Amino acid sequence: MNCINWFVFFYILAISLQISGAVMLLWYSASTKRDDVIKRFMKRKIVSKDKDTNSIEYDKKTYKEEYKVACLNKISFGYIAVGYIINIWGDCSSDWKIFVAFETVLNSILILFITYKETLLWMHFSKKVNMEISNDDLERLDIRPDYTTKSFITKEK
Repeated sequence: MNCINWFVFFYILAISLQISGAVMLLWYSASTKRDDVIKRFMKRKIVSKDKDTNSIEYDKKTYKEEYKVACLNKISFGYIAVGYIINIWGDCSSDWKIFVAFETVLNSILILFITYKETLLWMHFSKKVNMEISNDDLERLDIRPDYTTKSFITKEK
């Protein structure tokens, strides 16, 4: 380790740990796959069945909210990772601290606003978000709603 400065080593280690943490959160908690969103939604919500049409009845607004949260989580973890990587080249001299703080707040507000609006726009046109949950979806995912008590039961694998 004589050829590398210890400060550089610890800086690289710190950034690597932060990026790894963001990626792990992304992999394990922010899935936007339709099946994963359905599973999370069905664990939390009441489902009933229309006796006439045999279709599933559920709160579609809450289901879409589940998608929105998953999408925003995935984007936020990406922002964290990219921000840490860009930080490697960043430098802030003491003369510019107030300007940097002010600009950071403004940029953050702008990024949050644009991200939220673009996510809503994507959700509006996305087929996988707007496709209703069907009996086939539940069967494929081994989710068996108990329609009499309006709860659900999942098979353990």
